Amino acid sequence: MFPGCSNRNTALAQFNETVSLTSGIAIEIFSFLLAILALIGNFLSIIVIYRKISLHNPSGTLISSLAISNITVTLITALPAVFHLNSKTYPRSQIGCIIHAYLITTSIGISYGIISIIAVDRCLAVSLPLHYGIYVTKQRTIYAVIFNGLIIAIASAVPLMGLQHLGLGQYSYVPYLSGCWLDITNHCKNFIIIMILYCSVTSILLLVFICYIIIFVIAIRSTLGVAIYPNISREKHQVLKKSIRTTLLIVSVFLITMTPSVIIILVTISYGRLILPPQIYKLFLHWSFYTNIIINPFIFGFSHKDFRQSYSQMISKCVIRRRVRVRNFSRSSTSHPALQ
Repeated sequence: MFPGCSNRNTALAQFNETVSLTSGIAIEIFSFLLAILALIGNFLSIIVIYRKISLHNPSGTLISSLAISNITVTLITALPAVFHLNSKTYPRSQIGCIIHAYLITTSIGISYGIISIIAVDRCLAVSLPLHYGIYVTKQRTIYAVIFNGLIIAIASAVPLMGLQHLGLGQYSYVPYLSGCWLDITNHCKNFIIIMILYCSVTSILLLVFICYIIIFVIAIRSTLGVAIYPNISREKHQVLKKSIRTTLLIVSVFLITMTPSVIIILVTISYGRLILPPQIYKLFLHWSFYTNIIINPFIFGFSHKDFRQSYSQMISKCVIRRRVRVRNFSRSSTSHPALQ
């Protein structure tokens, strides 16, 4: 009807497609850098705990277990999610999709469980400082981590049993997540298992929140100078303050990053359909958890003296080694004029 309109519309569509492709690539690169940062930070945490004898205790065991689970989540979940961020189909077979979904559920569930164990451990350390060493030992901590992993692995296998007709779940490709998991909008197959998982995550959030409140109350009373335990020495009081500061940071980040996901899942289950754009689901169901993974090592690094010292020593050694290499290279260059 109007000459040139079709050409303009085609050019506009091509421009929008180019912008969308460019933004998608930029998001993939940024997400990939975040995943690499998470791997580096958690690997450094494990190295510090391994080298520091003072961290060979129940707290160090839990922190290293959390770092290992975070590395596993990054390798299994975060990195594949980066490469599948803009895809509309799963690039592998259906069996590969199912196995990947099972590993995602297991790894993330284990990480949630360890965070709850850390919250309880720090709560006991703060509220029962005189008897903490009696109740909590390194061996018991290892048993708790192993038991947590076994329970999560068994529970995550329920959707593999072919009981989707009972609402116990079926792993499949979920387009609005650009990955394999349980479709929370498919009530016929996944309603019961989604509610079980939802109640489990909500219980963990509630447990962490209760521990947060207990630690926060003790912190306030300690700040106001209330003598709850008059027999505690000054050194133990400093340990108490460090435990409170580190735990409050970890728990606060966990609650801030996970609470929106729980609310979005609950509303979506209630409506039985998507209520927000797919990008929002990807943001809150994927990247809110990945943000928690990235931040945790830096929380340990900036709030714990042993971590700060170890990080600074590692950086100093790297700088010194680099200077020595440059100095040796410059000397070898001056001693051999032919190289110049």
